[in-house]
This record gives sequence, structure tokens and C-alpha cells, in this order.
Amino acid sequence: MFKNPLPILLTFVLGCTATLEDFYGMSRYKRADIVCSESEIARERKSKISQLGNEFRKIQLNVDQKKELLERGYRIHRYCRQIPIQIEPNCEDNDDCAVQGYTQSCEETPVAINYDYEEKKLQQLEDSLDLTKYSLNAAEVVWELAYAECHKKVQALSVQESFRYYESGREP
Repeated sequence: MFKNPLPILLTFVLGCTATLEDFYGMSRYKRADIVCSESEIARERKSKISQLGNEFRKIQLNVDQKKELLERGYRIHRYCRQIPIQIEPNCEDNDDCAVQGYTQSCEETPVAINYDYEEKKLQQLEDSLDLTKYSLNAAEVVWELAYAECHKKVQALSVQESFRYYESGREP
């Protein structure tokens, strides 16, 4: 598509960064927001929150599936295979019969579960879910407190000082 994507990437990256002139045109609250939300440590905190959120949703899905399994009382095992579809259904000579495509044929077999084992696994998942929720909440609190402290400090800085922090990706 593009022979050299570097100029496009540089234009995009440079177009998304604020300049000192931009900082002069901003309120002290906006400058503080940009410095505190775009610093390296802020991005790390947001990434950690995102990872924990994804992990929480994944474990919650597993808990829901395990509860559904316990309510149903059995697993369903599926065995599927591909069956060729021929253009001419009455064709007797295999060499002259052309295969147009394939269709899938599946067989489902119910299999009883071990309730004690599945309930133990559910309890482990719920414990893991609680721990992940606690970690997620703690990470969000750390983010909010650190952001508020940074925001307060940056508001007290001059435009040039806040821009230097922004450029370096650090917080005061």
C-alpha cells in the first residue's frame, strides 16, 4: 500500500504532540491534565488497569461458564468432520465427479460431570475473581491519587516547566 510508512508515521506522531505554543494557549488545568495523563508512569498505570480489567472479564466469563455447567449437569462433547459436496449428486464414477466444497457434520454427546470437582474449580475461580477485583480496585485508587497529586503540582508550575515535564514524559 505505502512504500515508506515512516513519513506518515512521523507526521501522525508529531501531529499528536503538543508544542510549547500549544501549552501557552491552554489553561493550567488542561496543561496539568496532559502532563499527568501522558507521562510514562501514567501510561504504565493505565496499562496495568487495562490488563487487570481484561483479566477480570476473562475470569468472570469462566465463572459464568462453570455455573452454567453445574446447572446443566453435563458437558457436551462435539465431534465434527468435513464432508465433500459434489456438483453432481448422482455421479457414479469418482474420477468424473467434481468436489464443489465441503460441509461440516457434527455429532454431540452429553457426558456427565463430577459435581465435587466442578464446584471446587468454581470456588477457585471465584477466589481468583475476588483477588483480581481487589487488585483492579487498588490500581484504580493508586491511579486516581497519583493523578490528583500530579495535577495539583503541575497547576502550580509555569508553562515552560510543565512543558519540560510533558516533553520528558515525567511527572513532578
